[in-house]
Amino acid sequence: MHKKLIIFAFEKAKKEEIKKGIKTPSLTHLAKNISLIIEDYSGLAFGEKSLRNYYNSAIKENEETNIKQPKVINALCQYLGYEDYPEFYNQKGVLETNDITDNSFKKESQSFNFNRKKIMSYSIIAIIIGYFGYDTTKKDCMIWVNNTHYELVSCDKKEDLRSLSKDQYILENFRRVKPDSTYPFFKINGAENLWYEKNNTGDLDYFTSYGAHPITGKTLKRITPYMIKTHIWKRFKR
Repeated sequence: MHKKLIIFAFEKAKKEEIKKGIKTPSLTHLAKNISLIIEDYSGLAFGEKSLRNYYNSAIKENEETNIKQPKVINALCQYLGYEDYPEFYNQKGVLETNDITDNSFKKESQSFNFNRKKIMSYSIIAIIIGYFGYDTTKKDCMIWVNNTHYELVSCDKKEDLRSLSKDQYILENFRRVKPDSTYPFFKINGAENLWYEKNNTGDLDYFTSYGAHPITGKTLKRITPYMIKTHIWKRFKR
């Protein structure tokens, strides 16, 4: 039932790591990242081992993959840009014809050995439709603005090499902040509410959500009591 949801989540995570310069991220590495993403979206701690097991199940053609936790399902859907699983499921027909396979994890399925001529024909049609029908004013990408937040831009702005695909969660929740001693460092359920990483000058930048540093591309780290005490509260001591 949830095969494609798992596979697409791992593929997106892999693309994000490749963008950061990690050419062949391991399955365990990707699972750890997705585990953090699920926790950030839902507040639920979900282990990377369970995610690896789900992925290994999902790539087996004759095996069902059913995620039991609704919060995990919704978190993965939101990570992929869908509001919930029904919205993701409604796209199933599209997903099946554009399924993602990865030779680094499994052999390419024989069911995708389409006739070469058909592929070329479909490609030509897609190019024609894309050329005449693409709305160049549509804002489906985003860029980092004023070193504080992301804003939507048109994807045809090729001159901005740091533009990213639209991510509604990041747009609404990812901000650079300057926390003081009154900042809510942890959520009610105990989950981290602040993330950090060094910038190009070696100073620490703080952000309101998990992700990658918009400038350096490095994966952000969770805030800890030690970091709060030694790097944030320290600034306010006289």
